[in-house]
Amino acid sequence: MGWIERHRLLAFQGRSRKPQIQKAAEFSITRYPAPGGGCLLTEKRFAGRLKDLIEDRPDPSREELEMLKLGRHFRLSPDSRLVVGRNKRENDALASLASFEDRVLAAAGIPGPLAVLSGTPDQGEMETALAITLAYSDSQDIEKCPVTISYRGVKTEVLTPVLDKQVFSSMLI
Repeated sequence: MGWIERHRLLAFQGRSRKPQIQKAAEFSITRYPAPGGGCLLTEKRFAGRLKDLIEDRPDPSREELEMLKLGRHFRLSPDSRLVVGRNKRENDALASLASFEDRVLAAAGIPGPLAVLSGTPDQGEMETALAITLAYSDSQDIEKCPVTISYRGVKTEVLTPVLDKQVFSSMLI
């Protein structure tokens, strides 16, 4: 062990990966990660979601961290957050990541997202979560629609008014 001799190091600088790719070719290295950032922490929305989660839960589970990559996230209160899937792939992933203590929401009888409500929501927050779930479904032409709630192995349905997405934009994380 000893001191680093800077003059022996390559002088890579800036954002371009071209010099690194050229050096790899000199050593016949053809397999390496794709050029680009790739770190989710550099994405503003993901970093904001992570900060919000850690402020709420300093020691989040792996599943909670994985959920940060998916869907639309809403902070309903300091104690409750909602993640709404954007497509079938995200809905399936959210369903597999939801814990036994999470409430899983879905519009009944119409196409739409699956949503995962975590925390301990009060009645108002539950109603908001149901309305957000419907706002992102195909329910625009109706006034009310049932939403299925799966919680601790029990399913219930609640008739919920359909509201516009813009009503909830201030809650987006």
